[in-house]
Amino acid sequence: MQSNGFSFDEPQDSNDSKASPYIGVTYLVADSVNLYASYSDIYEPQPEINEDLRPLGPAEGKSYEAGVKAELLEQRLLASLAVFSARQDNYAEPAGYHPETFQAVYTGIDVESEGFELELSGAVTDNWTLQTGFTSLDLKDPHSNDDVRTYVPRETFNLGTRYVVTALPGLQMGATVKWDDDVHLDTDNGVIRSDAHAVVSAFASYLFLERYEVRVNGFNLTDEKYLASLYWDQAFYAPPANWSVTFSMRL
Repeated sequence: MQSNGFSFDEPQDSNDSKASPYIGVTYLVADSVNLYASYSDIYEPQPEINEDLRPLGPAEGKSYEAGVKAELLEQRLLASLAVFSARQDNYAEPAGYHPETFQAVYTGIDVESEGFELELSGAVTDNWTLQTGFTSLDLKDPHSNDDVRTYVPRETFNLGTRYVVTALPGLQMGATVKWDDDVHLDTDNGVIRSDAHAVVSAFASYLFLERYEVRVNGFNLTDEKYLASLYWDQAFYAPPANWSVTFSMRL
Protein backbone atom coordinates (compact mmCIF):
# COMPACT_ATOMS: atom_id res chain seq x y z
CA MET A 1 0.00 0.00 0.00
CA GLN A 2 1.45 3.36 -1.05
CA SER A 3 0.15 6.77 0.00
CA ASN A 4 1.44 10.32 -0.22
CA GLY A 5 0.23 13.60 1.22
CA PHE A 6 0.11 15.88 4.22
CA SER A 7 -2.18 16.19 7.23
CA PHE A 8 -1.90 19.30 9.44
CA ASP A 9 1.44 20.05 7.71
CA GLU A 10 2.81 16.63 8.68
CA PRO A 11 3.91 14.29 5.84
CA GLN A 12 1.87 11.09 5.60
CA ASP A 13 3.98 9.29 3.00
CA SER A 14 4.11 5.52 3.32
CA ASN A 15 5.04 2.61 1.10
CA ASP A 16 4.30 -0.76 2.72
CA SER A 17 4.50 -3.98 0.74
CA LYS A 18 5.47 -7.55 1.48
CA ALA A 19 4.68 -11.07 0.26
CA SER A 20 2.79 -13.17 2.83
CA PRO A 21 3.30 -16.93 2.37
CA TYR A 22 0.44 -19.34 3.02
CA ILE A 23 0.76 -23.10 3.46
CA GLY A 24 -2.19 -25.45 3.80
CA VAL A 25 -2.73 -29.20 3.87
CA THR A 26 -5.87 -31.37 3.89
CA TYR A 27 -6.36 -35.06 4.61
CA LEU A 28 -9.47 -37.07 3.69
CA VAL A 29 -10.11 -39.49 6.56
CA ALA A 30 -13.52 -40.66 5.30
CA ASP A 31 -15.84 -40.04 2.37
CA SER A 32 -17.27 -36.91 3.98
CA VAL A 33 -14.69 -35.97 6.64
CA ASN A 34 -11.63 -33.79 6.03
CA LEU A 35 -8.85 -32.74 8.37
CA TYR A 36 -6.92 -29.58 7.55
CA ALA A 37 -4.16 -27.34 8.86
CA SER A 38 -2.69 -24.08 7.65
CA TYR A 39 -0.01 -21.48 8.36
CA SER A 40 0.23 -17.93 7.04
CA ASP A 41 2.21 -14.78 7.59
CA ILE A 42 0.25 -11.67 8.55
CA TYR A 43 1.13 -8.37 6.91
CA GLU A 44 -1.52 -5.68 7.21
CA PRO A 45 -0.84 -2.08 6.10
CA GLN A 46 -2.55 0.39 8.44
CA PRO A 47 -3.65 3.95 7.62
CA GLU A 48 -3.68 5.04 11.29
CA ILE A 49 -1.25 7.68 12.60
CA ASN A 50 0.72 7.68 15.86
CA GLU A 51 1.09 10.40 18.50
CA ASP A 52 3.74 12.10 16.34
CA LEU A 53 1.18 12.33 13.49
CA ARG A 54 3.22 9.87 11.44
CA PRO A 55 1.93 6.65 9.83
CA LEU A 56 1.85 3.85 12.37
CA GLY A 57 3.15 1.30 9.89
CA PRO A 58 1.98 -2.24 9.13
CA ALA A 59 0.93 -4.92 11.59
CA GLU A 60 2.91 -8.13 11.18
CA GLY A 61 2.62 -11.61 12.61
CA LYS A 62 1.88 -15.27 12.10
CA SER A 63 -1.34 -17.31 12.06
CA TYR A 64 -2.01 -21.02 12.59
CA GLU A 65 -5.26 -22.96 12.15
CA ALA A 66 -6.32 -26.61 12.25
CA GLY A 67 -9.69 -28.28 12.12
CA VAL A 68 -12.11 -30.81 10.74
CA LYS A 69 -14.95 -30.47 8.23
CA ALA A 70 -17.71 -33.03 7.78
CA GLU A 71 -20.71 -33.31 5.45
CA LEU A 72 -23.95 -34.49 7.08
CA LEU A 73 -27.47 -35.47 5.98
CA GLU A 74 -26.37 -36.75 2.58
CA GLN A 75 -24.09 -33.76 2.08
CA ARG A 76 -26.85 -31.24 2.80
CA LEU A 77 -25.10 -29.79 5.87
CA LEU A 78 -21.47 -28.82 6.38
CA ALA A 79 -20.16 -28.96 9.97
CA SER A 80 -16.74 -27.67 10.97
CA LEU A 81 -14.59 -27.27 14.05
CA ALA A 82 -11.51 -25.07 13.94
CA VAL A 83 -8.86 -24.12 16.49
CA PHE A 84 -6.65 -21.13 15.81
CA SER A 85 -3.73 -19.16 17.16
CA ALA A 86 -2.18 -15.92 15.94
CA ARG A 87 0.38 -13.32 16.94
CA GLN A 88 0.25 -9.75 15.61
CA ASP A 89 2.75 -7.00 16.42
CA ASN A 90 2.17 -3.25 16.07
CA TYR A 91 -1.61 -3.65 15.86
CA ALA A 92 -3.38 -0.25 15.84
CA GLU A 93 -5.06 0.61 19.14
CA PRO A 94 -6.81 3.96 19.88
CA ALA A 95 -4.63 6.23 22.04
CA GLY A 96 -6.82 9.31 22.37
CA TYR A 97 -6.46 12.57 20.49
CA HIS A 98 -3.56 14.83 19.59
CA PRO A 99 -3.52 17.82 22.00
CA GLU A 100 -3.04 20.39 19.23
CA THR A 101 -4.87 19.04 16.18
CA PHE A 102 -7.44 16.89 18.04
CA GLN A 103 -6.89 14.12 15.50
CA ALA A 104 -7.49 10.54 16.63
CA VAL A 105 -4.11 8.91 17.21
CA TYR A 106 -3.12 5.29 17.70
CA THR A 107 -0.40 3.23 19.30
CA GLY A 108 0.91 -0.14 18.16
CA ILE A 109 0.30 -3.05 20.53
CA ASP A 110 1.22 -6.73 20.37
CA VAL A 111 -1.71 -9.15 20.43
CA GLU A 112 -1.75 -12.92 20.88
CA SER A 113 -5.05 -14.62 20.11
CA GLU A 114 -6.24 -18.20 20.39
CA GLY A 115 -9.58 -19.93 20.43
CA PHE A 116 -11.98 -22.19 18.57
CA GLU A 117 -14.95 -21.91 16.24
CA LEU A 118 -17.90 -24.21 15.54
CA GLU A 119 -20.05 -23.82 12.42
CA LEU A 120 -23.00 -25.62 10.85
CA SER A 121 -24.55 -24.54 7.56
CA GLY A 122 -26.59 -25.91 4.70
CA ALA A 123 -30.04 -27.22 3.84
CA VAL A 124 -31.90 -29.17 6.52
CA THR A 125 -34.68 -29.88 3.99
CA ASP A 126 -35.43 -28.74 0.45
CA ASN A 127 -37.21 -25.69 1.89
CA TRP A 128 -35.27 -24.97 5.07
CA THR A 129 -31.71 -23.62 5.23
CA LEU A 130 -29.68 -23.01 8.36
CA GLN A 131 -26.43 -21.29 9.29
CA THR A 132 -25.11 -21.15 12.84
CA GLY A 133 -21.81 -20.69 14.59
CA PHE A 134 -20.13 -20.20 17.96
CA THR A 135 -16.73 -18.60 18.55
CA SER A 136 -14.65 -18.42 21.72
CA LEU A 137 -11.32 -16.60 21.87
CA ASP A 138 -8.73 -15.01 24.14
CA LEU A 139 -6.81 -11.85 23.31
CA LYS A 140 -3.69 -11.30 25.41
CA ASP A 141 -0.60 -9.14 25.56
CA PRO A 142 2.16 -11.74 24.94
CA HIS A 143 4.55 -9.87 27.24
CA SER A 144 2.35 -9.27 30.32
CA ASN A 145 -0.41 -11.85 29.66
CA ASP A 146 -2.99 -9.11 30.35
CA ASP A 147 -6.24 -8.96 28.41
CA VAL A 148 -6.18 -6.55 25.46
CA ARG A 149 -8.85 -5.28 23.07
CA THR A 150 -11.42 -5.82 25.80
CA TYR A 151 -14.06 -4.18 23.59
CA VAL A 152 -14.05 -7.34 21.42
CA PRO A 153 -16.55 -10.00 22.64
CA ARG A 154 -14.76 -13.13 23.81
CA GLU A 155 -17.73 -15.34 22.92
CA THR A 156 -20.23 -14.89 20.09
CA PHE A 157 -23.12 -16.94 18.74
CA ASN A 158 -24.94 -16.54 15.42
CA LEU A 159 -28.01 -18.30 14.08
CA GLY A 160 -29.69 -17.62 10.77
CA THR A 161 -32.49 -19.55 9.12
CA ARG A 162 -34.69 -19.23 6.02
CA TYR A 163 -37.83 -21.16 5.07
CA VAL A 164 -39.57 -21.27 1.69
CA VAL A 165 -43.33 -21.78 2.10
CA THR A 166 -44.34 -24.33 -0.51
CA ALA A 167 -48.06 -23.92 0.25
CA LEU A 168 -47.81 -20.33 -1.05
CA PRO A 169 -45.25 -20.12 -3.88
CA GLY A 170 -43.18 -16.97 -3.74
CA LEU A 171 -43.32 -16.60 0.04
CA GLN A 172 -40.25 -17.04 2.19
CA MET A 173 -39.44 -16.13 5.78
CA GLY A 174 -36.32 -15.99 7.86
CA ALA A 175 -34.79 -14.89 11.14
CA THR A 176 -31.40 -14.23 12.70
CA VAL A 177 -30.11 -14.19 16.27
CA LYS A 178 -26.76 -12.64 17.14
CA TRP A 179 -25.45 -12.95 20.71
CA ASP A 180 -22.34 -11.19 22.00
CA ASP A 181 -20.59 -11.62 25.34
CA ASP A 182 -20.14 -8.62 27.64
CA VAL A 183 -17.32 -6.16 26.84
CA HIS A 184 -15.67 -3.22 28.55
CA LEU A 185 -13.19 -0.41 27.91
CA ASP A 186 -10.91 1.25 30.46
CA THR A 187 -10.72 5.02 29.96
CA ASP A 188 -9.27 7.99 31.84
CA ASN A 189 -12.79 8.73 33.11
CA GLY A 190 -13.58 5.19 34.28
CA VAL A 191 -14.73 1.90 32.80
CA ILE A 192 -17.40 1.72 30.08
CA ARG A 193 -19.29 -1.57 30.06
CA SER A 194 -21.76 -3.20 27.73
CA ASP A 195 -23.60 -6.28 28.98
CA ALA A 196 -24.02 -9.49 27.02
CA HIS A 197 -26.98 -9.21 24.67
CA ALA A 198 -28.85 -10.94 21.86
CA VAL A 199 -30.29 -9.16 18.82
CA VAL A 200 -33.20 -10.84 17.03
CA SER A 201 -34.17 -9.86 13.49
CA ALA A 202 -36.59 -11.35 10.97
CA PHE A 203 -37.91 -10.90 7.45
CA ALA A 204 -40.68 -12.06 5.13
CA SER A 205 -40.81 -11.58 1.37
CA TYR A 206 -43.38 -12.40 -1.27
CA LEU A 207 -42.65 -12.61 -5.00
CA PHE A 208 -45.71 -12.38 -7.24
CA LEU A 209 -46.28 -12.25 -10.97
CA GLU A 210 -42.65 -13.42 -11.28
CA ARG A 211 -41.29 -9.85 -11.11
CA TYR A 212 -42.75 -7.95 -8.15
CA GLU A 213 -41.57 -8.43 -4.59
CA VAL A 214 -42.71 -7.06 -1.25
CA ARG A 215 -40.31 -7.46 1.66
CA VAL A 216 -40.78 -6.72 5.37
CA ASN A 217 -37.71 -6.49 7.62
CA GLY A 218 -37.70 -6.26 11.39
CA PHE A 219 -34.51 -5.44 13.32
CA ASN A 220 -33.90 -5.81 17.06
CA LEU A 221 -37.38 -7.19 17.61
CA THR A 222 -36.95 -7.48 21.38
CA ASP A 223 -35.88 -3.81 21.58
CA GLU A 224 -32.57 -4.72 23.21
CA LYS A 225 -30.68 -1.69 24.52
CA TYR A 226 -26.93 -2.04 23.99
CA LEU A 227 -23.87 -0.06 22.94
CA ALA A 228 -22.98 -0.51 19.30
CA SER A 229 -19.18 -0.40 19.83
CA LEU A 230 -16.59 0.42 22.47
CA TYR A 231 -13.68 0.78 20.05
CA TRP A 232 -13.20 4.42 21.11
CA ASP A 233 -13.78 6.03 24.50
CA GLN A 234 -17.25 7.08 23.41
CA ALA A 235 -20.18 4.95 22.36
CA PHE A 236 -23.65 5.21 20.91
CA TYR A 237 -26.65 3.01 21.55
CA ALA A 238 -27.58 0.74 18.66
CA PRO A 239 -30.93 1.37 16.93
CA PRO A 240 -34.02 0.24 18.88
CA ALA A 241 -36.67 -2.04 17.40
CA ASN A 242 -37.51 -0.91 13.89
CA TRP A 243 -39.30 -2.11 10.76
CA SER A 244 -39.05 -1.44 7.04
CA VAL A 245 -41.18 -2.35 4.03
CA THR A 246 -39.77 -2.34 0.50
CA PHE A 247 -41.27 -2.96 -2.90
CA SER A 248 -39.15 -3.92 -5.89
CA MET A 249 -39.69 -4.84 -9.51
CA ARG A 250 -37.46 -7.06 -11.62
CA LEU A 251 -36.94 -5.89 -15.18
